[in-house]
Amino acid sequence: MDKKNLTGLILVLVGGWLLLGNFGLVSINVWSFIWPVIILLAGFSFEFGYFRGEGARPGLLVPAGILITIGMNFLLNVIFGWHLMAITWPLFILAPAVGLLQLYIFDKQDSGVLLAAGIVGGIGCVFLVANIIASINISASLGVILVVGGILFIFNGYREKKKSLS
Repeated sequence: MDKKNLTGLILVLVGGWLLLGNFGLVSINVWSFIWPVIILLAGFSFEFGYFRGEGARPGLLVPAGILITIGMNFLLNVIFGWHLMAITWPLFILAPAVGLLQLYIFDKQDSGVLLAAGIVGGIGCVFLVANIIASINISASLGVILVVGGILFIFNGYREKKKSLS
């Protein structure tokens, strides 16, 4: 497929999608998907600016990591629903840690940058893991664990009984 056919196909698909939304056949809000992508593109432009410049501007890595992490968080919430923000808000704490970690890895910074990334990242990870654990339905999880444990006990007892008969 040449470039003109591909471009035409993309235009037809996007136009059809917009028309279906305009007639109320599908529910779309183009802006809700565009603004997180703009944040992501800004982050990727900083990232590419560093790697394209052969490492001449290591300071670009910090805002790149921050914007990409925050953009991904927003995009995740736009796609799956804003109720997830109750779980994913620690990514705002992790965002500077991602940028600082990139700076440490790619620019061979001193250990102070790694220490800062570790402290901020550790705090963000603690809150993120706590939110994920708190959002899990404990009674359902406990039920699954007990059923699996019971099955393992049954098969283990069956295997030991079979060994003693041999």
